[in-house]
Amino acid sequence: MKNFFFILALCCLGSIGAIAQSTTKIVTGAVIDKNGNPLPGAIVEATGGAESTVVDADGTFSIEVPIWLKSLTARYAGMKSKKKNLNGRDMIFLLRPDTDSWFINLETSVNADVYRIGVMGGYLGKWGGYAKLLPTGGCYIGGVPALTLGVIKHIKSPVYSYLGLGYAPVGGIDSYPYSEDWDYEHGAMFEAGLIFNIKKKINISTGYSFSSSFCCYDNHEFHFGVGYCF
Repeated sequence: MKNFFFILALCCLGSIGAIAQSTTKIVTGAVIDKNGNPLPGAIVEATGGAESTVVDADGTFSIEVPIWLKSLTARYAGMKSKKKNLNGRDMIFLLRPDTDSWFINLETSVNADVYRIGVMGGYLGKWGGYAKLLPTGGCYIGGVPALTLGVIKHIKSPVYSYLGLGYAPVGGIDSYPYSEDWDYEHGAMFEAGLIFNIKKKINISTGYSFSSSFCCYDNHEFHFGVGYCF
């Protein structure tokens, strides 16, 4: 009888060990950049979990995670973190440079009769957005500012394109400039341009805008700006 209970206990312990072992799994893989170079020191962690590991010098890793875990996340300084679903036991993480940043530019726009000086600020990413405020100068009266809002699209580092729509006072004159006959009307502004993000710190923008009152006046302006990314 004692032998029977001893054998039963061994069977139970073996079953418990098998169950415990089946609750985890080993996942291996590598973390590389877009050129296929390894990224030693990168962190691979269980998404939403406590498990993590450091990538070896050759770019490979091995991590033990719960069997129910759905995804892993890889992180590396200066790179965008990447999350991947666990479809198997071997995973390759390809990380790309983190080009996302906020920026603020000192902006100016000019044509033959008008100048504006103001600010442009926004977010640079795969897709981003911006706002531009340009107080009125030159021949315009009333000090009414131009305001545009738009989207930014990353083309290829370090180049971004932007497209915006907004409000602008639109002016014109029938006789000699700066005379009492100068007037302006409320109008819409359409603008497009490029942003150059240099070494993730310096921002240079250039563009063109067309504004119209849809009645009497149209204005064409060239834009230029420089600023800082943070």
